[in-house]
Amino acid sequence: MRAAWLAVALLCSLAPASAKPPSRLKIKYAAETKAGPNSRSNDDFFGIDDSLFVVAAGHGPRADVASKLAVETVIATYKQVAVPCPSDPKLDELENRLACAVRAGHKAVADAARRGSSISSMRASIVAVAFNDPQRVTCAYVGAARAYVVRGSQADYLTGDSPEVKVQSQPLRERDIVVLASDGLAAATTDEQLATRVRGPSASLDETAALLIGKARVARPADNFTVILLKPGR
Repeated sequence: MRAAWLAVALLCSLAPASAKPPSRLKIKYAAETKAGPNSRSNDDFFGIDDSLFVVAAGHGPRADVASKLAVETVIATYKQVAVPCPSDPKLDELENRLACAVRAGHKAVADAARRGSSISSMRASIVAVAFNDPQRVTCAYVGAARAYVVRGSQADYLTGDSPEVKVQSQPLRERDIVVLASDGLAAATTDEQLATRVRGPSASLDETAALLIGKARVARPADNFTVILLKPGR
């Protein structure tokens, strides 16, 4: 589990010359991943880089390989100066970049599965969010992993089940919390439960992440669970 203020502007001098320049946001976050008590391994994986946050849930043989490959490919593609996808004129620059990165992660897993007969059914659900403004979140996803915006007593979806990569952006208000969840955690938690626990009496994002994972492990002990909680700011 990890909670921190991600002071993005301070990373400028550390970024390699080929990387996409960091944004200038502060993002408070907590992240946690755990296998259920009856699961033999944790096939989820998450990654955080600058103002990009990614969760993947692997499925099939070598599901752990699928989720890790997906996240690493998403991050590496997103950081390229020129992403390797044609630009969609209906999307802005951030939406195009994030959609391309998630598409690359999805393709990397599919390509790896095709190369090995014993892992031909390996796949991954991916959800990623990125920020260039604290009042707006951009989300791209494929599969059943989830992203939500918790506002007051409601948890509103940024995602839905999709076999193809989709992307959307949504305005944020000051007290909104963005939640990324692997499909295991989403299946173990109703929208009402998610909103109640995120807005509950827990003193920190760390404690809220631990609460969400703990409840999910009781509800679905054979599954895997990952959550990232985000509060963007300046």
